[in-house]
Amino acid sequence: MRKVVDFARPGIAFTTVQHAFPRVTYPMQLARFREYVQNDGNRRQNYRYLQLQLELMTIDGCLDRELFKRARDTNLPVHDPDIRRWSLTQAAIEGIDNFVASNKWLSKFKRRNHIRSRKVTRFTSKHEVFHKEEIHQAGEEFVTEVKRILPKYKLESIFNTDQSGFNYEFASNRTLSFRNERSTFVTVQSLNATTHSYTVMPLINAAGRLVSP
Repeated sequence: MRKVVDFARPGIAFTTVQHAFPRVTYPMQLARFREYVQNDGNRRQNYRYLQLQLELMTIDGCLDRELFKRARDTNLPVHDPDIRRWSLTQAAIEGIDNFVASNKWLSKFKRRNHIRSRKVTRFTSKHEVFHKEEIHQAGEEFVTEVKRILPKYKLESIFNTDQSGFNYEFASNRTLSFRNERSTFVTVQSLNATTHSYTVMPLINAAGRLVSP
């Protein structure tokens, strides 16, 4: 950190500092480094410095948020212990021993970064995640090829179709109820209907007409 401050003398362009120290991604970091060095690393300043590094830096510059974003970009599950572990690792890298990833800190970190616990709505395979770019490229190539050959056909001869699945009965999996009750029940018309579904596959042409079977 002191090396960064010593290097970033007056007159040195920030881009030059970035080139020499890739981890310095924003001018705010450089200002905080100077403040840290000037205060000679006292306990309060150490803690404030780490908070700024973990909470105010952008996704590209903050190890914590970068790892979180990387994990979610690949659809990996993330829980509170993961964020705590990343934060403590960052503290160890910076040589700051008095940082504690407390519940209060964790709550503020998630709130500031708009992170909250969410119900999983869909499961994906590793193949689907790690081949996302290939799938996207194949989709673009398909669209380009379709646009090329469309003028050769009449609108009535160009079709589009897609499958849609529907449950026989949809029941909400959440409800308001009284606190401390041991079990929460919701009545449905048919238990079997809530776990079974049917699929429809409508076909429409480019002229806007729904095609009958």
